[in-house]
Amino acid sequence: MNYNINLLKNLSNQKFLTQFENIICAGNIVEIYYSFFDGIKKKIEKSEGIIIKTNNKNLHKSFTIQFSIQDVTIEQIFFIYSPNIINIIKKKSIKIKRAKLFYLKKLYTK
Repeated sequence: MNYNINLLKNLSNQKFLTQFENIICAGNIVEIYYSFFDGIKKKIEKSEGIIIKTNNKNLHKSFTIQFSIQDVTIEQIFFIYSPNIINIIKKKSIKIKRAKLFYLKKLYTK
């Protein structure tokens, strides 16, 4: 049992996390490239939006991005350790006073 706890701690301190550590925080506008399967084909998609919140739970670290496509606001959750994430590029950082930006949902919805 103790071995499993040490294994989880080692996996959570991977290089992958340190690569995107400064980028993934609430208030940053990011461009994320991720892959998904559309039937048989594997496609790569780009999304640009603002990070609303982050969840930090060992291997289940995730972040939520809000972006709009054709006047429709979409929220999407990404896991940091997901092999489907190809790259994350930081476009802009916004100074904020809150950790979770749920008030943005009300501003952009009709």
